[in-house]
Amino acid sequence: MKISNIIFGILFLGLLFQAKAQTALFNVLASKGSVKYVSAGSTEQKTMIIGKKLFPQDKIVVGENSYLGLAHSGGKTIEIKRPGSYEVSSLSAEVANQNASVSKKYVDFLAGEINNNGQEMSKNKYKYMAVTGSVERGGDDIVLYATPGLPARVLNAPVTFKWDLNDNAKVYVVKLTNIFDEVLYTTETTSNSALIDLAKYNTTKEKNLWIEVLSKEYPAKVKSERIMLQVLDSKEEAEIVKQLDEIKTEQKEETALNKYVLANFYAEKRLPINAIEQFEAAIALEPEVEDFKVSYGEYLVATDIKKIK
Repeated sequence: MKISNIIFGILFLGLLFQAKAQTALFNVLASKGSVKYVSAGSTEQKTMIIGKKLFPQDKIVVGENSYLGLAHSGGKTIEIKRPGSYEVSSLSAEVANQNASVSKKYVDFLAGEINNNGQEMSKNKYKYMAVTGSVERGGDDIVLYATPGLPARVLNAPVTFKWDLNDNAKVYVVKLTNIFDEVLYTTETTSNSALIDLAKYNTTKEKNLWIEVLSKEYPAKVKSERIMLQVLDSKEEAEIVKQLDEIKTEQKEETALNKYVLANFYAEKRLPINAIEQFEAAIALEPEVEDFKVSYGEYLVATDIKKIK
């Protein structure tokens, strides 16, 4: 009886060890340059791809001027920029004890989306990248980054609005108005973005505002569509802000990967202007990582802000 118990215990421990060895510790969210992986029991170095699951016995080889963005199964993110060879189990040990209970939901959601859409994103990689470029465009329309014809949900907080440059405009006039067409805020800029603190112009009674961008030279002709901004009610906003603060506490490093997680958090909450702001921030921090641009382009197309040509 004792011998059978010992045998059962050995078998159980063996199965437990095998199960742990087969549990993925990381998902690959972004990669640039020469990044390889070596699977357990193999010596072959294979090219890393986004959506790849990495297991405890795997190894990672990062080359010069390369980048790897990983999502840990516990909810933390990690960026690798230094060249060298890395044990997946050792990387996991660095982040496994760090609490990320709230952000885990959104990191897992992002990893799942990449796993589901990775092949389609890869197929249309350069088409998606093309829609994110802030190039000079002709015509009379200024393309403001918001879904045409629909209200844009926003938090009652500072947010950056973006639009495409237009070769018929040298100076842009940004106007924020209320439902009575009273101008609450206006500014002029030669760039293609403007930061507006919506909390200064919103009241508990006035939940809908309007924003538009016009050419100073041809305001009646060269302009954007007027977009309604729909400020969230206090209860929904309080819940989102609470989650947002917790995510920022757990992912406090100012990295491109954490901005990328925030972009997808806002996207999941149906806050496109805020999501776009974070996508732009991620790309600004790591401008050579094409995966961020591809994901951003896919989001712009999915929300009908841009079209694949």
